[in-house]
This record gives sequence, C-alpha cells and structure tokens, in this order.
Amino acid sequence: MLTEYFNRLGLKPSASKEEIKKAYRKQALKFHPDINPAYEEKFKEILEAYQILTGVISPPKQKRNPYEDKPTKGDQVFVRKYNKWMSKAEYEKHIQASKEILKKQKNEKQQIAEDFKNILNSKTYKNFKWVAIVGTLFSILLLLDYFLPFNTNIESINEIVEIKDISEDPFRNITFEHTTSYVYTTNGRSIVIDRTLNNLLEKGNVINFHQSYVFKSPIAIENETFYFNSKWINFRNFTLVLAIIQLSIIVLTFVSKGPTPLFYIALNMAVYGIPISATTYLLYILFS
Repeated sequence: MLTEYFNRLGLKPSASKEEIKKAYRKQALKFHPDINPAYEEKFKEILEAYQILTGVISPPKQKRNPYEDKPTKGDQVFVRKYNKWMSKAEYEKHIQASKEILKKQKNEKQQIAEDFKNILNSKTYKNFKWVAIVGTLFSILLLLDYFLPFNTNIESINEIVEIKDISEDPFRNITFEHTTSYVYTTNGRSIVIDRTLNNLLEKGNVINFHQSYVFKSPIAIENETFYFNSKWINFRNFTLVLAIIQLSIIVLTFVSKGPTPLFYIALNMAVYGIPISATTYLLYILFS
C-alpha cells in the first residue's frame, strides 16, 4: 500500500528514514513551486509521500471493492448473507439500505444520549438528589422506630371520650352504629381503645403508656388487669414495608443510572412517590 509513496520519492520500500529524508530534500529542491510554479501539484505529492512515510499523517483510506471477497459471474454476485445470487445493482441497493439503517441507529443512539444528558441537567434530577438524602434519612427513622424498644411512660387517665358514628345502608334500610373510645392522659397523650375496656378504666387510673421510640406513636396501654394494643400496632408493619420500598427505589435509581427505561421509571417514582408517601405517613401520625 505504501509502495506508491516510496515510488514518488524514487525509493525502494526497504529505504530507511534517513534515505527518505535525503530523497525528500532532493525532490523538494527540484520541484519546489518557488523555483517553478508549474511543479506545485508535483511538490504536493512529494510532501504527502514524505509525511506519510515518516508518520506525520496517516495514509488515506482506500475505498474497498464490495465484490473483492465475493464470487461474481458477469453482472451477478453471490451474497453469502442471503445465500443467493444477486445483480450488482440489487446488491448495491442492499448495501445502501444497510448504511441507512446503521446511520438511523447511530442517530437514535445519539438522541438517546442527548436526552439522558438533558435529564441529568434537569430540575427533576436535581430534586432527586434532595429526595435521596431526605428519603434515606426518613427511611432510617422508620426502621429505628420499628426496631427500637418501646418508650414507656407512667400516665394518669384524664378523660375517656366515646364518639358514636351512625351510618345507614339505604339499600337494606339498616342503620349501623359504631362507637370509638379515646383515652386521654394528663400529659396530653391519647390512644383509641376497644369500648369493652371502658368498664375497666376510670378517670385517675394509672396506666403504662407504650409509645414508639422515634415518632412517639401510641402502641399499647396496660395496668394490673389488662394489656391493650392500639390500632397502630398493626400499622407498624406498614412502616417497615414503606422504609424498605423507599430505600429500594433510591438505590435502584442510582444503580440503573443510564439511558434506560428502568432509570426513568425509578427516577420519577423517587421524585414524586417518596415525598407523597412520606407526607401521607406523617399526616396520618399527626391526625390519627
């Protein structure tokens, strides 16, 4: 392939670098445009040969003959990919179609990469960073609230309030009555109890009031005659699930970071789902 460039300098392919330099100087003096402008193209050819042979530039790529490794028969060419003979015109159409497909795929990859870059620079991803920090801390608090021992306080009952809720079934013409009893302590704590416990409790009774360690959620009350779990004891399992789900979404978003559908789904679940679930949980604690 380089033989042509050695020939331009009048050298054999086995010539050394010193011989190439000497031959170039000799040819350059002879065909320099300043001496004879008619030799300008000749000088360009000599300069190109010298630069290629000394490694200054790379030789131009030669256009590959598409039929060089394929059997031909007149105007027909055997294409192994399709295992059949095709006309050269038809084969060139296939080559052009393949190039178009590759070009389309390349453009699609570039577009996907550009979209991913835009996502990383978007407000959504910046919000995710804050959600990841706050969501992780909140999930840790949920786990601590679940696994740490209860916080027990000795309380005096200040008041027991019954609230009746009456509802009707218009289709069966039936009235339902549901009574909820609330126990309020002198320290302002409260817990929902079963109405059957009303006869066991009186104002001024001393009870042990069990709360969760972090969020101070009412867990149970007890004295010498009874032990009653609040409705919150069943909800505590949900807190464990919520913490695991939130941490999983945050980890999944970081692990799947890339131009993939999984990353976009995890990112949106983190940015929108975690704040909603955390806010709902806190409101439930405050108003339940």
